Amino acid sequence: MGNNMIDNEEIEVWEKYINQGGCEKNLDLVYAKKTFFNVSKQAVLASFNRNVIERADELRFMPNILFNKYFYFFTDFIINQKHDEFDAGEIASCFTSLLNEKLDAKAIECKDLHQTVINAVKFLQDHIEFYNTDADIYGDLDSKLLLLQNKLSLYKV
Repeated sequence: MGNNMIDNEEIEVWEKYINQGGCEKNLDLVYAKKTFFNVSKQAVLASFNRNVIERADELRFMPNILFNKYFYFFTDFIINQKHDEFDAGEIASCFTSLLNEKLDAKAIECKDLHQTVINAVKFLQDHIEFYNTDADIYGDLDSKLLLLQNKLSLYKV
């Protein structure tokens, strides 16, 4: 996996960003830390399965250093987990929206993560019939994936 921070260093990073706002803690990061930090891969993947929207939002609000460490779980969830057909459109939409935002923000800082993301986009393209079931709700997945593929081909890490 990408960024291999030592636990003490990672605790400092979490605390720095959680407390960055002064008196008000960043609650998005507080919840993200409970979901991702020092939690088994199986537990994180199960939490994606329970609520992919919440997990995507937690990743969305992470600083780049943490996002680059934990976004691998989302790509693993996309590629290696069995999804219910009912949830497929929501899963693909959450993934593509978050990835699009993070590419625009130049948040991906690791070549390994960049390649992993390319693989996840290709996986979705290869399984478009399964994941593009709710185009009227989530938009056309095929066009979203083509846009992401183009952005990823031009993206410099």
